[in-house]
Amino acid sequence: HGGKVLKLRRYNAERDWRHRRGVFTREQFDALMEKAEERDPCYGVPGPDAAMLYYAAVYTGLRQSTLAKARRSHFHVNKDNPDPGVQVTGDIEKQGRPRFVQLPVLAAAKLRAYFAFKAPDAAAFIVPPHKWQYILMLKTHLRAAGIEYCQQEIGAEGQIRRRNVLDFHALRTTFINRLCWSGADAKTIQELAGH
Repeated sequence: HGGKVLKLRRYNAERDWRHRRGVFTREQFDALMEKAEERDPCYGVPGPDAAMLYYAAVYTGLRQSTLAKARRSHFHVNKDNPDPGVQVTGDIEKQGRPRFVQLPVLAAAKLRAYFAFKAPDAAAFIVPPHKWQYILMLKTHLRAAGIEYCQQEIGAEGQIRRRNVLDFHALRTTFINRLCWSGADAKTIQELAGH
């Protein structure tokens, strides 16, 4: 526009929010895992594999796109490993920065059992073929578990507002929330979340 700065209205997040993510409670996440595990394949992903994808998202905080690209070799969960975790390489991470995400011992054991027969260069997880199918798969499993995907209300200006949205990214938000409650400092949370 000829070098002119356009005048923009300032964004007010408190007044104009349309999509506020929620955090999974322990009960919700357990119910999601249980129902996903017992479901038939959904968008090409068998139920137990979908459950492990959700599990990995909550315990590593990795983005949907990073989990889709991850290989078995990124997960250092062997029984003799004193420091289990995920070595995220720059080529699979949105920010392009390598980082290491430590895993709780019990989470490492669950992932180790899941990866038992996977070759190091194999894809870590079975994922839907298209990005938009992740949310449809998750919604299917949320419905089966009796969990609302979101709560909707009509704003003052008539727009639909959604809050407590439990989409795939909410699994990552749950990981970050757990870090906050554990007392981790802001810099550690930022690094582990890949921000």
